[in-house]
Amino acid sequence: MKITLTKLTKFTKDKDGNPLKTKDGRNYTRLLINSNEYGERTLSGFDGEQTQNWQIGDTVEVEIKEVEFNDKKYLNFSVPKKENLNQDKLDKILVELAFIHNQVNVIAQHVIKDDYPTPESEGIDPRKAFTE
Repeated sequence: MKITLTKLTKFTKDKDGNPLKTKDGRNYTRLLINSNEYGERTLSGFDGEQTQNWQIGDTVEVEIKEVEFNDKKYLNFSVPKKENLNQDKLDKILVELAFIHNQVNVIAQHVIKDDYPTPESEGIDPRKAFTE
C-alpha cells in the first residue's frame, strides 16, 4: 500500500535508556511513522537501508499488518523487498502483453483470410516468380 508520511520518529534506546537489541544481540533502530491514510494511528517498524532517506511528505510503499499485544491492537509496517516490487511491475506488464497479444489475434482474424489465392493456384511457379 502507498502512504504519504506525515511524521517520522526514530528510537535507538528503550524506555529505560538501554540500546535496542535483537534477540541475537544486534542493535537496531525502531521507526514510528504517521501517514495521511492512517491519521493519528502510528505505524511501527524498523529503520533500515530502504527507510533511511524517508522524509515527511514522501509517498512510500509499505505492507501493514494489525497485531494484538497485551490486549491492545497495533499497526506494524514493513517495506516490501525489491524483488516483490519488481514482481508486481512484471505481473502488470505480462497482463498488458497478454491483452495486446489477444488484440493482435482478433485483428489477424479479420485481416487474414484463408481464401486468398496462392501462387500455385494461379498457375505461377513461386521459384520463378521473381526472376527475369
